[in-house]
Amino acid sequence: MLSEPLLEPVSKFYVFFSLGFIPWLLTLFGSYFIWAANQFLRLRGGSHDRLTESAWAGFAVVVIYETVDFIDWVSVSSSTPSLSYYAAGIVSSLLMIALLGAPFFALLWYLKSDVVIREVKKAQCLSGNN
Repeated sequence: MLSEPLLEPVSKFYVFFSLGFIPWLLTLFGSYFIWAANQFLRLRGGSHDRLTESAWAGFAVVVIYETVDFIDWVSVSSSTPSLSYYAAGIVSSLLMIALLGAPFFALLWYLKSDVVIREVKKAQCLSGNN
C-alpha cells in the first residue's frame, strides 16, 4: 500500500535531488579523482595539490552521502520516532563516515609524508618546473 506522500505529485527538482543528485555527485567526483591520480602518476606540475584536493573532496562526498542517507532514513520512519531511533541513525552514519572516509585520510597522510613531498620536488626540478 502506498503511503500518503507518494500519492501527491512531485516536482522535477524533488525527483532530481531524491534520485539523481548522489549518483551525479559520485560520477563527477570519480572523474576528477581519476584525472588527478593520472596527473600525479605522470608527475605533472601541480598534480600533488590536485590529488590532495581530491582526497579532501572525497571526504566531503562521503559526508554528503551519509547526510542524505540519514535524511532518507529518518523520512521513512514512523510519524513519531523515538530518540533512540535518531541516536541509532546518527551513530550508524558516523561509523559509515569513518569507514568510507578512512581511505581518503590515508591518502592525505601518504601525500603529506616527507618521502612523497621530496620525490615530487625532485621530479619538478628534473622536468624544469620550479
